[in-house]
Amino acid sequence: MKSSEPVSDKLMSGLPLPKLPCITCRLHFVVHKEAVFTSYTGSIWRGYFGSRLRRMVCITGASRCDGCLHAEQCPYVYLFETKPPEDAERMRKYSSVPHPLVLAPPPLQGKEVYRLGSVFPLTVHLFGRACESLSLVLHVLAMAGEAGLGREGVPMRLEEIISDQASPGRQRMAYHPGMNVVIDAAEPVPPACPGLPLDITLETPLRIVNDGRFAGVNRFRFRGFFSSLLRRISMLTVFHTDYPLQTDFAGLVKLAETVRIETDNLRWREWKRHSARQKRLVPMGGLVGNFTVDLNGAEALWPYLWLGQWTHVGKGTIMGLGRYSINEIHNRSGDRVSTV
Repeated sequence: MKSSEPVSDKLMSGLPLPKLPCITCRLHFVVHKEAVFTSYTGSIWRGYFGSRLRRMVCITGASRCDGCLHAEQCPYVYLFETKPPEDAERMRKYSSVPHPLVLAPPPLQGKEVYRLGSVFPLTVHLFGRACESLSLVLHVLAMAGEAGLGREGVPMRLEEIISDQASPGRQRMAYHPGMNVVIDAAEPVPPACPGLPLDITLETPLRIVNDGRFAGVNRFRFRGFFSSLLRRISMLTVFHTDYPLQTDFAGLVKLAETVRIETDNLRWREWKRHSARQKRLVPMGGLVGNFTVDLNGAEALWPYLWLGQWTHVGKGTIMGLGRYSINEIHNRSGDRVSTV
């Protein structure tokens, strides 16, 4: 789509917006043994989920999925080792594509202690066709919790599922093993673009690459942040929905270049996860904190920023990295005005 018309003006004249059906569930696990977590648990949930899902659905018993005749129909390959279809016409240069799910435990705020009987929350986002696998995903996560989390093997029982998308009277569901959970997928619809600066909080480490290097505090730019987000949303729609995003990508990125970060309180948070495959600790640090931007004249970016609160952005999203929230709108003096 090429035009000399400003991108922000085209939003009002029908610039296509992303269509990404989504299911969001908040899971409540009851802790059956006192637990102390000193690092972010996203990688633990990712590893437990992947290993248990593979053992549950694999019908060959092979040690590798490459070359498997059943790969195209395998829910493990689709959810966890997501690859572009062989007949994909777009983005064929990518060897892998975004996973259609996000497992988001709470951001770690120092050492956290969970007493016997306390609740450990886990948020799950499913996108596009992955929404059809909701019951399978929940069952696998329930099994992972029962097996015990972390080095100490802390057992957790999934007891409640909360979703604002469920039918009236079913937003809170008591879970039992093998339960068939039915929740209709819905597209997150952004409210009207606020007319005041936005305060964006990076809740888990943000790992985006600029010019071959991870963007640290001194290299962070809104253009890079938005470009990474736009690419992720586009790829999710291409590979996981029937509504591939068609829009003025170059125009949107160019528009993002005009947005300046007005204030920021960003810092680098180092974190390492243990890789069972590589048998070593892998650096997974990224930016956390908050920054403020003004979208005046760049309102066309707003639907993507809003949707990104579900999709996350950057690397490691399947384990909950790149999670951000648009928490507050401030006036020029910095006073709190309202909550998005």
